[in-house]
Amino acid sequence: MSVTTHSFGTVVALPSEGVVDNADSGENNPNAPYPRDVTRFTCWDFARSRYPSSTIIESPNQGRCSYTLLLPKDNTILQFRPPTHRLDLDITTAARTVFGELVPSTRFLGVINPAAVVCGSGGGSETDPLRHCKKTMIAYASSMIKGTPLASLPASLLLSTPQQFESIVRSLARHYFAPSYHHASPSTTAEAAAPPKRKVGFTLHERLTQLKTNLPPRFTPVVTHIADVLEAEIETGLPWALTHGDLLGGAGNLLVSVSVSSSSSDSHSSHSHFHSHSHSHSHSHSRHFKDDDDDGDDNDSEPVRRGGEKEKIQVRLTGLVDWAEGEWLPFGVGLYGLEEVLGRTVDHDDDTKKFEYYPDAERLRGVFWEELGRAVPELVGDSVLRGRVEMARLLGLLLWYGIAFDDGALNRVVEPGKDDEELQKLDLFLLGAGHEDCRAS
Repeated sequence: MSVTTHSFGTVVALPSEGVVDNADSGENNPNAPYPRDVTRFTCWDFARSRYPSSTIIESPNQGRCSYTLLLPKDNTILQFRPPTHRLDLDITTAARTVFGELVPSTRFLGVINPAAVVCGSGGGSETDPLRHCKKTMIAYASSMIKGTPLASLPASLLLSTPQQFESIVRSLARHYFAPSYHHASPSTTAEAAAPPKRKVGFTLHERLTQLKTNLPPRFTPVVTHIADVLEAEIETGLPWALTHGDLLGGAGNLLVSVSVSSSSSDSHSSHSHFHSHSHSHSHSHSRHFKDDDDDGDDNDSEPVRRGGEKEKIQVRLTGLVDWAEGEWLPFGVGLYGLEEVLGRTVDHDDDTKKFEYYPDAERLRGVFWEELGRAVPELVGDSVLRGRVEMARLLGLLLWYGIAFDDGALNRVVEPGKDDEELQKLDLFLLGAGHEDCRAS
C-alpha cells in the first residue's frame, strides 16, 4: 500500500499497483463509512459526468464540512461542500501565490442542481459528512499532495529525532511565517492598501468584547490589554498577512515526508504509514520532495538502530493544506499555531485530555524565533514591531482557543464544562503552567 495525503489534507491508503474501480469502491461497498443517500449518489453522478473515464474512489477519511472523492490516476481530488462551507478561491489562490508549491491549487467545478439533490431525512447523523446539506452542493477539484500530517506522527519519533524536529520548526518559520510577512499588505492606515477583511478580520473588536464578557475572570487582564491596544498597535500598527485558519487541524494541516536512510548503503526509503483521523473541517498541487533536495533545514538526525542496522530519519515539510478558514489578519495572529507544534494533547487516566509541551519546547521556540529573525531582520532590529507581533500572537491565542468553532459558526465563547480542552490550552498558553506539570514525558 502507498499512502497519499490528498490536497485537502486527509491521508488515504491506495493500492501500490492498480486502483480500486468504481464497483468496488465506497459507492457499492456495504462497509462504506457513510450512509448511502440521494445527495451522495448525486455527487457521484456529477463526478462521473466530469471524469467519465476516470477511476473514482470514496475517501475513507471524510471531513465534517465536506464530502470527498479521489481520482488517484488523475492526481485529483473532488470535494463537495454546502454553501455555508464553500471555499474562498481568492484565498486559496493567494496562498498558492505566497507559499508556492507547498500549497495546493484549487478550482471551482460547478454547483449541483438543488432540484436534483435531496438530503437524507433528519439531516443526517453526526458522522454523516453530508449532514450540513442544504440541497445545493458546490464542487471543487484539486490535485493531490503527498505527505503525512505532522500531528499524526508518534511523539516517540519526534522526541527521538530532535534535529529533525528542529528542522520542521525552522521550515515553519522560513517557509510559512516569513513569506506571509514579506507578502503582507500595509496596515489599514491606508484604506486603499487594506486587504479584504473576512469573517474574523471584520469582527476583531466584537470578538474581544465577547471574550472580555464571557471568559472566566482569570483571563480578563489579558483580554483587556489586547482590546486596549487593538486599533493602534495591532490593526494599524502591523501589516496584514495571509493567515492559515487551522494550522494543525483535526488531523494536521502541516504535511511532512518521513524517510529512513541506512548508514550502510546510504539508501533512502519512504515511511508514510502514519494515518490521520478525519478532519473537523477540511480542503485544497502537490509537492514531491526529492531525497537529495537540500534547502538548508533538512539535516539528518542521529543514527538509530533498527534490526541491528544504523539508520537516519529525515523529516521534511511538504505541504500547507486546508485553507478554508484562511484570511488576511495582522501579522503575528497566526503564531497561535506554533504552540500546537511544540506539544500535543495527551489522554490522562481520569478520562481528560490535556495539551502538554514537549520537554524541548522552549529550546525549539528559541530556534523558531532565531530562524524567523534571519528571514525577517526587522523583527530583530525593531523592538516596537516585535512587541506588536507579540500582542498579535496573544490576540491569535484568544481568538483560536477562546471562540468555539461550532461547525464554523464562530459565535460563542468557550465555556467551562463544555469546552474544557480549549480552556486548558488558554490557561497554558496565556497564563503559563503554574503549579501544574504541563510538560510531556
